Amino acid sequence: MDPLKILFLLLVLFAGVAWLVSRHYAKKKDNAKMGFIYMQVSFVFQLVAVIVFFYTI
Repeated sequence: MDPLKILFLLLVLFAGVAWLVSRHYAKKKDNAKMGFIYMQVSFVFQLVAVIVFFYTI
C-alpha cells in the first residue's frame, strides 16, 4: 500500500479520535476550553488529510 494512503488513513483516524475527545470534554462545563482545543486539533487533522487525499489522486 502507498505510504501516502496509509498517512491519509491515520490522519482520518486521529481526526475522529480528536473529535470524540472534544465531544467528551464539551459535555463537561468546567472543561469546555479543552473541548475547543481538541476540536481545533481535529480540524487540523481533517485539513491535512484532505490535502494528502488530493495529493494522492
